[in-house]
Amino acid sequence: MDTVDYRQCGVDDESLLEYAKESGRIFLTRDSNLYARAKKLGIHAILLSSEGIVDALAELSRELGIPLEIDLGKTRCPMCNTPLKRKPSSEVRGIPEAIRRRFEYVYACEGCGKVYWTGSHYARMKETLERARMRARQL
Repeated sequence: MDTVDYRQCGVDDESLLEYAKESGRIFLTRDSNLYARAKKLGIHAILLSSEGIVDALAELSRELGIPLEIDLGKTRCPMCNTPLKRKPSSEVRGIPEAIRRRFEYVYACEGCGKVYWTGSHYARMKETLERARMRARQL
């Protein structure tokens, strides 16, 4: 699933609503007034009731049927939303030598040039998703 962070489409409410309407995206918010405005404009919107990421992910999984798992073949750059390409680490310039030795493959963004690998951050994401799956079963 491809997403856009508010910083990529405008920080004021009007810009966010306009972008959601024009792009046909699902609009996620915790702001009940903004949610009501989005609905009035015919935007598919979801009002998140939870504060934490685990509960929010569980809500979205239940509401939209989103599987709470990481598919590295469909992952996107968190900075610019460009699909990431799996590449041999030996072919990617600019990564630390220790990363190159530890990981045979990395995930490179052809949009902004960022490079990612399945290190400790990936392990924490997997743990968060497991907690969210458990929470979704409780809802």
